[in-house]
Order: sequence, then C-alpha cells, then structure tokens
Amino acid sequence: LNKDNYLEFSIINNPRKELQTNLYDNFETLIFNPFIRINNYIDEYYNSLDFGLGLTMVEKVVKSHKGKIKVTRLLESSENAEEKLMITVEIPTIR
Repeated sequence: LNKDNYLEFSIINNPRKELQTNLYDNFETLIFNPFIRINNYIDEYYNSLDFGLGLTMVEKVVKSHKGKIKVTRLLESSENAEEKLMITVEIPTIR
C-alpha cells in the first residue's frame, strides 16, 4: 500500500530486441488505444489473437475500479543498458 491507500504494483518487461517495435515518442498514452501494438511480431506458438486490445481492456478494468495505470520507459544503468517498459497499476483499497 502506498501513502494514499492505493495498492500499487509494477510489471517490468523488456521488448525483445529482434522484433520490430513501435515505441513512438508519445507511446505512453497511445499504447492504451485499441489495436495499438508494441511489436508487429505474432508468435504462432502461443494461442492468442494479438489484436492489440490487451492493455485497452486492462485500462478499462483498472479505471472501473477507480484506479490508475501508466507506462514508463526505463533505461538500465549498466554497461549493456537496455530499454525496458514498466507498467504501474494503482487500485484504491476499501476501508
């Protein structure tokens, strides 16, 4: 719980380098629009539709619970620095 009585959790993911990515300058807001995808690769191994609706649905669920969701770019501070994406979700707790 954070100081505002929100349950907060973050997921950090690094986009696969070998895939073509669409990290636009303003992708932090675009990524929640329907049919927007970070990469254009579809892995046939996984049984998924890959329409670009996942984060749109997550945002709707989070907002329906009066929560917040945001995406942030992270850059490692190591010798082989890689860009990563962090999605943070905050959901209010019931008192």
